[in-house]
Amino acid sequence: MGCRDRPSRVRDGTCVGNWHNSPVIANSNDPNPGRQGVRDRATLTRGEVARYLGKHVSWVRRREGSLLHPSLENGVNLFDASEVDALRERLTAETAASSADSALLSEVHDMFVRHTELGEEFTIEGIARRAGLQAEGVRRLHKSWAAERRSMGSAARPLLSQGKLAELVRQEVVAINREYDQRIAQYEADDVAWRREVDERRREMERDWLAEEQAREADRQRRAEKRAAALRETRAVRSHASLEVPATRELNRSDVPEFMQLLCAILGVARK
Repeated sequence: MGCRDRPSRVRDGTCVGNWHNSPVIANSNDPNPGRQGVRDRATLTRGEVARYLGKHVSWVRRREGSLLHPSLENGVNLFDASEVDALRERLTAETAASSADSALLSEVHDMFVRHTELGEEFTIEGIARRAGLQAEGVRRLHKSWAAERRSMGSAARPLLSQGKLAELVRQEVVAINREYDQRIAQYEADDVAWRREVDERRREMERDWLAEEQAREADRQRRAEKRAAALRETRAVRSHASLEVPATRELNRSDVPEFMQLLCAILGVARK
């Protein structure tokens, strides 16, 4: 009869390498053919192992000596059923872990995108805690993700550790405080300069007012001196006039006839 796996190897009238014709596997109602063979038999052929694991025969052959350790009996490799069953459980766990890893990787990449495109603040340690990963693993994932984005012409925002982020925040706070202190110092300097200018203007106005007041006082003094001088002159004139008036009157009384004669002679009028 023909055999897909190894046509030259026949045992008990059945091709041992072809699970389609295996008396252990064929006509089984088990949804996963091969389980009955593991339960009922201590050893399996390569084809039965491939069917049970859901892999190709070549896959089983490549892992002989590492994951599987068959024994050669009558020219046929026979595999220990318990070892095959343990390998199947391991592969099932790895498949489940791979699915979980895909979901986890998607979640981590989503946080990378939110960190870069939406401006949400994530740190390496924060993502590691959320994803249940090591910080170094998150760092490597971000490095790979950033390289992929750069290859597509998009930038990636750096993902910092908590220590680095805290240092940057501290530096930013120091810079803000320094700028605040500089502004306060500039404000105080401007205030001092303004007060100095105000004081100088006030002193200048006081000097101008004092000069004007002194000028007004000098003008009042000059006017007072002029009035006093005029009053003195007036008094002197009055005093001089009061001394000369009696002599004039006596002269006029004694010399009136002679004066009149002289006046008449000048005017050519004869005195009657």
